[in-house]
Amino acid sequence: MRLPLSFILILFFPFITKAQLPILISGQEKVIDLNGKSMYYFEDKSKMLQIEQVSSANFQQNFQSFSSPILNLGTAEYPTWIKIVINLQTEQDYYLQIDNPYLDSVFFYFPNQSGAYQVKITGKRLPVETEDIASTHCILAIPKLLFHQEQVFYLKFVSRRYMQVEARIINKQNIINSISQRYVIELAYFGVIVLAVIYNLFVYFSVKDASFLYYVIYTFLVGINIFNTRGFLTLLFPNYRELIAQYSFFISSLFILFAIIFTMHFLKVRQYSIFWFRALLFLLGISILRTFLTYIGYGQFLFSSGIIFLMSNLAVFIAVGIVVYRKGYKPALFYLISWGTFAFFIFWGALAYTGVLPFYSFSKYLSPLGTALETIFASLALADKINVLKNQNIELIRTQKELLEKEVRRRTKQLEESKKAIETQNEELYQQQEELKIINENLEEKNQEIEAQNEELGQQKKELERINYELEKANSELIKKETLIREQNAELAQKQVKMIAQNERLFKQKQEIEVLKNNLEELITQRTKELQQTLDDLTKQNQDLSQFSFIISHNLRAPVARILGLLNIFNEGRYDDEENKQIISLLRKTTADLDTVIRDLTQIISICNDLNKTKEKIYLPEIIEHEVFALKSEIEQSKAMIDTKQLEIKELFSIKSYVQSIIHNLISNAIKYKSQKREPIICIKSCLSDNFVCLAIKDNGLGIDLSNVDVYKIFGLYQRMHDHVEGKGMGLFLVKTQIESLGGKVEIESQLDVGTTFYVYFPNETSFKTTA
Repeated sequence: MRLPLSFILILFFPFITKAQLPILISGQEKVIDLNGKSMYYFEDKSKMLQIEQVSSANFQQNFQSFSSPILNLGTAEYPTWIKIVINLQTEQDYYLQIDNPYLDSVFFYFPNQSGAYQVKITGKRLPVETEDIASTHCILAIPKLLFHQEQVFYLKFVSRRYMQVEARIINKQNIINSISQRYVIELAYFGVIVLAVIYNLFVYFSVKDASFLYYVIYTFLVGINIFNTRGFLTLLFPNYRELIAQYSFFISSLFILFAIIFTMHFLKVRQYSIFWFRALLFLLGISILRTFLTYIGYGQFLFSSGIIFLMSNLAVFIAVGIVVYRKGYKPALFYLISWGTFAFFIFWGALAYTGVLPFYSFSKYLSPLGTALETIFASLALADKINVLKNQNIELIRTQKELLEKEVRRRTKQLEESKKAIETQNEELYQQQEELKIINENLEEKNQEIEAQNEELGQQKKELERINYELEKANSELIKKETLIREQNAELAQKQVKMIAQNERLFKQKQEIEVLKNNLEELITQRTKELQQTLDDLTKQNQDLSQFSFIISHNLRAPVARILGLLNIFNEGRYDDEENKQIISLLRKTTADLDTVIRDLTQIISICNDLNKTKEKIYLPEIIEHEVFALKSEIEQSKAMIDTKQLEIKELFSIKSYVQSIIHNLISNAIKYKSQKREPIICIKSCLSDNFVCLAIKDNGLGIDLSNVDVYKIFGLYQRMHDHVEGKGMGLFLVKTQIESLGGKVEIESQLDVGTTFYVYFPNETSFKTTA
């Protein structure tokens, strides 16, 4: 209605149009606000007008005044011409500021001394060098060509979004103050966006809930969109103005995608209403399609319907929030407040920008204000969801505690049954030992009988030798009487043959008895060693099981008892009570202690299960160098010196991970228990000792008074000799357990305030190279 009316007035009442009053600039003015009385406008619907036509006398009647302080033409469909009359009476520098970040092109026409018009072209789609003062808006220097006379200036504005003209003339001394005031307001908004992104990103990494991540992405994209539409992107990245302008509509279309995804996840829409879940999926599909069309170049075409689409989404968000809140999901309340506030300010701003409502100076801040308030209330909604997750975690902890108690009872029962089975095996072994003793006694009796038989055979042999001698003597006598006693000699010869055969049989029997005796002794010795080894293994297992039983009864039951005690004093009537928060904190710490004990037990049990690991050839200097690098920060902090010059044995055949763990724990202990009186020196040696490779690690630390300490306690689980140093008492226990599982041993020498030496003996299972 406004344009046709203006056209009729121009046709029928050309003579009643008042002449445009000039703007007098004397040099005393700081800021001159321009309004409908000092500016006239004309919409170029033909998009073909040139300065020669616009500046002609016949065309002046087409310019119109406006009553509001700000010219608002809504969505920019046509170029807009502005006419300003200025009377410049000073040589001070003045600037014309157009407060509109959406101006793609600005043509500033000004007369020269001959009256011909010159043009200066600038805008957000043109290089930054075209601007007199780089800013998020358009700032033009007023030419100082003519003084003390009226000059008619024309401006032609081209925009792909909105056409609002809020203009003022500012002297050079006040231009910075004018820009900074606007920047403070806009940067405060961006500060809210940045804080919301950082806060919700931190919460996401804490609770691992995808809703927080989607909201962070949505908030970031909204901030980037406002950052772009307020002109900051083109200001900060002037070399990419054309690219930013090309994808400006694409940037504006992204945030609604993640707003829909955030709504679906935060409100659990699929759980509460399948109808609204499908509606959101439909909107998500349309949003993806609009984003794609915007990306390929249809952003200007879709821009006019963007507000309608956004308001449709907000209406659906609010409806979904109401449905979910009525079904009992409490975080939806803040969600409704958030999007309701956002929708109110966005709707108000849309009506102002499109010209339905009056456009004031503050109207350009309605969208950022609505976004900031929406961000604050949405963050509150997410914080409320954290409380819901917290209650769920408390319920989960209670369930896990019950499961853990059941598992502890089941495991305790299994250990008791295993203990009874071991006791039964011990009784059987004792009976087998008694039987072996009886067998050994019988074998000794048989050995005595065999020795008696051997003595008897020896006597018989001596008797045979004597008889042979007598026979030979008698034979010599019989030779002389050979003719007389041939028959007697023949009989005697037969007896001699029989005696020889009997001797041979007795000799063979003796050899067989000797072989049987030797084999029997070897079998007895081997069986005795096997039984002794079995007895030692069972004794060690019995000790380990006793130790595990002690750990379970003390180290596991203690945290469980604390958890039960804390739950008994937990006030279920007030979950947000400060005392309850302290109880929950103590529950977390106690649960962490329980987890640490279970991990320690798992690590100890894994040593027994890892005995089947493949042994390999290990180069000791390389292992020591690796562990020294792993402890680099502790060594540098303590200023420790590592001496490895006395490695006589450099190769070892064993399990690599065990050797690494043993060396790591012993070097770490030497650093932990260093003396405050001197810098630590750690000497690592290796040599052959009997059938072992001895690795010695010596330090000059605090030392231990071994006369007052049980050596078993030093290598015991959770045993510590110095309480002023942090630790769990696991290191030396692992060293002893690992070396004994390899078939070796560990020994200690220590003197109080002098130092400690640990000797670790590895079985010598291969040949080694020694130093020259």
